[in-house]
Amino acid sequence: MKTLNQKRKSSQAVWILFVSLLFVAATIFSGCGDDKKKGTTASPPNGRIYHPNCGDCGSYTDQLLTAANASMDDAVDFAIALYSPYQNNSSRYSGPVDVSGYLEVFSTPVTECPFPVGYYRLRVVSPNGVYADNQSGTWNLTDLQLEAIHDNGTIVELQIPYMEFYDAQTVIGVDGYEYANTLRGEIHVLRADGYQCGWSGYPRKIFFVLK
Repeated sequence: MKTLNQKRKSSQAVWILFVSLLFVAATIFSGCGDDKKKGTTASPPNGRIYHPNCGDCGSYTDQLLTAANASMDDAVDFAIALYSPYQNNSSRYSGPVDVSGYLEVFSTPVTECPFPVGYYRLRVVSPNGVYADNQSGTWNLTDLQLEAIHDNGTIVELQIPYMEFYDAQTVIGVDGYEYANTLRGEIHVLRADGYQCGWSGYPRKIFFVLK
């Protein structure tokens, strides 16, 4: 009987030690996880290309500004970052820009061409358009030609005839990047996968207002 009791006590001691070790290990790993979360910034979903890398920018590495807004009917969420080729001279720069950012379509504003809902990242074939600060003209950005690339590969050709930027509270875009300004202006949707959008001479337009 005494031997049986000793075995039981020995088994209980081993079990208690095992549970204690599990608890200590769980505490250590959960602590490491918390530290990682505290030190990790927001990252883009699904491995999407996002700022500040701007992989298409080439020598255009000086970020002029970032801005985000939704369209008038809230069918489209839009965010853009502008880059110039000069360092530390953003407020004085006037000229062509490269871009990064995204276009997210919740309900398609275009019915005449294949313009699927979903997430698009922005790029330009080569820097173009004209950016200027508020002291240089009415609009901050004019005549920018760019492309929006859908997650499924659809390429939509866009033009920004005019856009103006305003100081605002910083927001986090769906790409995980911070956008420090808001915008108003207009985007023309020219073609989607080569198909013309809108009628000849009358491109489909997306309007943005201050939010």
